[in-house]
Amino acid sequence: ETTNLPGNPAYNASRTAVMDLFGHLLFSTVYFLVPGWAFTEVSGSKPGAEKSVAA
Repeated sequence: ETTNLPGNPAYNASRTAVMDLFGHLLFSTVYFLVPGWAFTEVSGSKPGAEKSVAA
């Protein structure tokens, strides 16, 4: 929200400047998250482990 109430122009100007700065930083920065392997009941064994096949 960038709507500022009248009565405190210095605060309103600095608040808007900080919000705009962080908005531009968020837009120009890429967040990339690569989670590690999570062992759960669904995932089963370790990643890359070969499953044994009964012949």
